[in-house]
Amino acid sequence: MILYLINGTSQSNISLFSGGFIGVDVFLVVSGFLITSGIVYKFRNDDFSLGAFYKRRLLRIIPPVLFLCIFVLIAGYFLLFPEIYRETAIEVGNTLLFIGNFRFANSGGYFSLESSDRILLHTWYLCITVQFYILYPLILLLIKKIFGLNRLGAALAAITVLLIITAHFASLSGKGYLLTQCRIWEMFVGGTLYIYSDKLNALIAKAKAGASYFEITGTIFILLNVYYVDIADGVWLVSTSALAVLGTCLVLAANAKSSIYNSKVFTVLGQSSYSLYIWHWPLFVFVIRLGVSTDVFSICALLAALALIVYLSYIFLEKKQLNSIAVLCIYFALLGAYGYIKSHDAAITLAIM
Repeated sequence: MILYLINGTSQSNISLFSGGFIGVDVFLVVSGFLITSGIVYKFRNDDFSLGAFYKRRLLRIIPPVLFLCIFVLIAGYFLLFPEIYRETAIEVGNTLLFIGNFRFANSGGYFSLESSDRILLHTWYLCITVQFYILYPLILLLIKKIFGLNRLGAALAAITVLLIITAHFASLSGKGYLLTQCRIWEMFVGGTLYIYSDKLNALIAKAKAGASYFEITGTIFILLNVYYVDIADGVWLVSTSALAVLGTCLVLAANAKSSIYNSKVFTVLGQSSYSLYIWHWPLFVFVIRLGVSTDVFSICALLAALALIVYLSYIFLEKKQLNSIAVLCIYFALLGAYGYIKSHDAAITLAIM
């Protein structure tokens, strides 16, 4: 992982490996797999409700984002330069509308050094995920109505192939890493994999190597992609993440009973992954802007603070479902704050200065 954070004239460059961003591809495939499993299960039991699906997903996703945006607007008021604060307010608005990935794609992209000034850059993934959650059940319902549940897999596989082809050509522009049309195919791969998972599990069970072999092979593929990925001039292509996508599919298809991913460590990481994803980048950016040193003690203190924030976010904002009316009130209040800051640039600039 290479992390650049610029604070004035100082720059921190921490380099461990170059492909940390490949983890997103793994999560996209897994997300498509899990969401499809829930929807198809309800299809088979004739118990699917589109409204209930949207409410359940959004009440899990939105509350942590709302409190993140509140934190960013308050902390940014004191720590960011006026022009960066105005941009951050726009990022808040785009994040709340789940369209931020398009703005980031057209303003430098993910791999630019200027990304250190984009406090909510990491929410591009959230935007694509929510867009997928909104469109995907509608697509599955349409397929089910036209072709029936038995042909759901074949239709989904055909759509996935078309999306991969679209993503290949769309990513040639150099903006593909952040664009929905270039990334959503990975979720469809996960969804298609789930439809055929029973057949794949049966085939793997008959193989002499066993499920563990496929899981280990898939894990190796992912690690190879992470450590040896090559981003030429910051341009992401479909082929860039292909090995990680294949590896993730192998791990999911293996469904090994004695899987290392069933251990308590991975279970805890999986449960807290959303809150960790939401909070890590803004916290690191603000800490660097405060001029905190990068000695071992400071880094340990930062990680401890992050762990505490993640824990509180998971317990009180994810696990404990908040009242939907309260969530809506906070949501529209933040949109109002975004509108106010955007329309009062001069006043905000003078106040910060």
